[in-house]
Amino acid sequence: MILVGTKIRTAIREAIKATISPIPVYSVIPSSKVLSYVYIENLSQTSIDEKRAFITQGDIGISIVEKFPERDGDFDKINITAEKILAILSPDRLFSFGNLNGIDIFTMHVVDVSESLFDSEPGRTAILTIRLRFMAQKN
Repeated sequence: MILVGTKIRTAIREAIKATISPIPVYSVIPSSKVLSYVYIENLSQTSIDEKRAFITQGDIGISIVEKFPERDGDFDKINITAEKILAILSPDRLFSFGNLNGIDIFTMHVVDVSESLFDSEPGRTAILTIRLRFMAQKN
């Protein structure tokens, strides 16, 4: 199995950072004082039996978070941010993410998207989570 966790997390963070600026992108949950951010999380990887190559299939979650200081709130801003992220990471079904230091991410696509809005301090929090599936192999 190829361990690509840190490499793919870093590559995804760098790929989306410039597009969604000034919204910060983290791979750990930031301070509760940060009201709007993207969090790259939930990486899982599985080895696929292939006698001709070392192939890894994995999932990675990207959460877009918007905190509202009042009791109101909606999904408008996080949906716009999600569309920008998807345009970069998965513009079509068989998108090739590229080569990361000898590891070829040869497909990346959206598996599912979920939204939630809940009460929090000081008001409400809206979260949209995108789960992407990727396949990678060593060159």
